[in-house]
Amino acid sequence: MKKTKRHYLFVLAIGLLFLAGICSICLSIGMEKTEYNADIVNNSENFLIKGSFLGVSLMECFYTELSETATEYVAVSDNVQNEEGYLIYDYWGEFREERNLPYADDETFEFIKGVYAEIDFRGEFKSVNSEIYDEYREIYQRLIQCEVPFRDKTTEKEVYMTELDGFRDKYDVNDYKYYFFDADEDDLPELGVRSDSGETYIFKYNPDEGEYRLWYSMGSFWYLLLGSRKVVWPWDGKYLSFYQLDQDGNEECETFFMVRDFNEEESLCVVMIPKYAEKEREVKVPEEMKVQGIYTRSTEEWYFRVTKEQYDELCQPYWDAYDSAEEEIKEVTYTYEDLFGFEFLQ
Repeated sequence: MKKTKRHYLFVLAIGLLFLAGICSICLSIGMEKTEYNADIVNNSENFLIKGSFLGVSLMECFYTELSETATEYVAVSDNVQNEEGYLIYDYWGEFREERNLPYADDETFEFIKGVYAEIDFRGEFKSVNSEIYDEYREIYQRLIQCEVPFRDKTTEKEVYMTELDGFRDKYDVNDYKYYFFDADEDDLPELGVRSDSGETYIFKYNPDEGEYRLWYSMGSFWYLLLGSRKVVWPWDGKYLSFYQLDQDGNEECETFFMVRDFNEEESLCVVMIPKYAEKEREVKVPEEMKVQGIYTRSTEEWYFRVTKEQYDELCQPYWDAYDSAEEEIKEVTYTYEDLFGFEFLQ
């Protein structure tokens, strides 16, 4: 009997140890899951912010898989209606699923139309002076062949083409598209290189210093040049960014449109008030209109909900410029053989 009791106690002890082990593992997994969720919340801009302005990397991973995953984990922070009466969110991704946002009234819409009337989406691919065409072809051919480095504008380090993200795995000059035109409107040509995975890099050569620089980079195939100093990012036709660049390749103006179709009858159409690098050009939203808008803390931007018809009206110049650019860019697009000649082929 005592032996049986001892045996029972031994088995019970083993069972308790096993159960404790299972609980420990579950607790550990739960803590890791919590930390994982927190990490995604803390880094949610990697998924949901379209990118931000002036120095912050553009949003390049807002793809369906990522956005859906992020939506599952990111806890939407509480929006606040401040004492002035308008809504405040951390960033636009937090209200893209909201169905009850206020609409801009007619007066506010006319204000938005006036602001967007100042935006010139239409671009022009400035041609290269024929007298320096061959000279600059040879200058940029040295860069493409990795005979010379360029200076990265972000790190200020000298690197070679094969060190860029779009070319790390494989570098074959015959696989890429090349854009050869005056991208910064200084009467000298720049060279754009579009990798086979969709990244585009625009390089500038400074003849006074004999230096190559990365003038502007576009990290996904959704980007399109509209012409000299103009870039768009129309992700899937739902999130439409536009960037006006200065001569140094910095973003001096940004606009953004967003449409979210909940069903055939219901949509969320939102327009951002254009944002400028120069404070003197900053658009001042009238106080009486702010109660119809949405303000984002992280990016200090104003958004307004409009009707589908109003949204289409505001977006039409954007799409007109896009359609024109798709055709006009062909005039400055080359294969390696077309631009640099058969004798340079590897």
